[in-house]
Amino acid sequence: MGKHRSGHSYQEFPILNVARRCGLVLNDRTLEWEEVEASCPFCGDHGPGKHHLFLNTTRNIFRCVLCGEKGNSVSLYAKMEGVSNRQAFRALSEDSVLYRFPQQPLSQKPAEREPSSLAVRHNVYYDMLMHLELSPSTKPIFWLGD
Repeated sequence: MGKHRSGHSYQEFPILNVARRCGLVLNDRTLEWEEVEASCPFCGDHGPGKHHLFLNTTRNIFRCVLCGEKGNSVSLYAKMEGVSNRQAFRALSEDSVLYRFPQQPLSQKPAEREPSSLAVRHNVYYDMLMHLELSPSTKPIFWLGD
């Protein structure tokens, strides 16, 4: 819930759900960020790599750094549908079908395994070092023995 300046509560709609419902082209690599990038439908910055519209998922607001268009999720829907903010609010409130983003998979790191024993690691590094060839000008720092 948000608040108007008068202190009355109002229902907030997630900006990404509204953007998806309006058919905005989103930058997939920014979907997990606080500000998701999208192509601006107001100034026509369409094309590869053209993402001047920023959708703030914390505050549910948007702004275009190219044309200066800005607002909240209700005004985004109103501008895209050509209706008043009041009509947009009603449509978003009444329609329970919000087009949600599919859950983005988080990086699938393999489970960390326990390191090998110290003896195994020692043998691997020792064998690896034995394959190195030193130049004749290299001064020995310590002697490993025969």
